[in-house]
Amino acid sequence: MAVKMNKTYCGDGYPNLPDFNDLGGGDYTAGDGIAISDAGAISASLGDGLTVNAGKKIIPDVDGTTIGVNETSKKLECLVSGAFDYSTEEFDTGMLWVDGSKVYGKVVQSSSLSTGQNTIAHGITDLAHMVQVCGSVSTVSSGDLPIPVVDSAAANMVGVQAINATNIVLYIGSNYAGTYAPASANIVVLYTKAAPTS
Repeated sequence: MAVKMNKTYCGDGYPNLPDFNDLGGGDYTAGDGIAISDAGAISASLGDGLTVNAGKKIIPDVDGTTIGVNETSKKLECLVSGAFDYSTEEFDTGMLWVDGSKVYGKVVQSSSLSTGQNTIAHGITDLAHMVQVCGSVSTVSSGDLPIPVVDSAAANMVGVQAINATNIVLYIGSNYAGTYAPASANIVVLYTKAAPTS
């Protein structure tokens, strides 16, 4: 059975929505809408949006991507490119760089910081190109500083100066002292990888 996309449905002022009155079956063929493999897999009520019952999945045939089910809320979740969970382990972001390479990510943490240059091992293997770097430095007791902090005086700056094959070089200006002294850092790194060397 499929959910028939009724393109003229606008009885309640919601054009181009599925006509949920058609869920009970009918003259549906391939291409009519979202294929449902189990009659108990989907339900809907006014105001709640589309709800998928536990353990069920909707598989659109546009690009083969699975739209999964959030087991806690049972609401429909789309797994889209660019949506990812941050981790201190390397993860695939689902995005591609301009040359078609996969973009990976990792959160690099350090709890041993001082003013000046801090060299922090990132643990990334086969690093090819940096795509994006951001994050924050937590102070002793005055909140977080964004990475970067840009200022005309170097003593007020915070930023990543360099990333090489093994380390991140994080600079923290000399004015960050006392309650503003650096305590820890979370650095989010997005990057591409070279082919592993043998």
